[in-house]
Amino acid sequence: MTLQQAKSIARHLGLTLRAVRSGDYRVNFRDVNETTAYFTDGLEDAVKTAVEMARKRGRELTKRDDCPCHTVCGSDEQMFGVEQQIPHGGASD
Repeated sequence: MTLQQAKSIARHLGLTLRAVRSGDYRVNFRDVNETTAYFTDGLEDAVKTAVEMARKRGRELTKRDDCPCHTVCGSDEQMFGVEQQIPHGGASD
């Protein structure tokens, strides 16, 4: 795997992957501080870690109680009551 391929995978997952001066690779979420950065000397390890970081973040998002969207939270509850739903055809009352 090339560095460009690895960067593309990380970018697709919402992370950054870059080679640093020491010869290591740095993986981190976009626009966050260094506390979540992961450094490794192996490109394959960097990609595997990026995948795992994305999975972990996804699991954390599905556990959020403040999100009303059932597709993110996994809730089967309706977001609106029957009286608040828009009738078929998009017309409102």
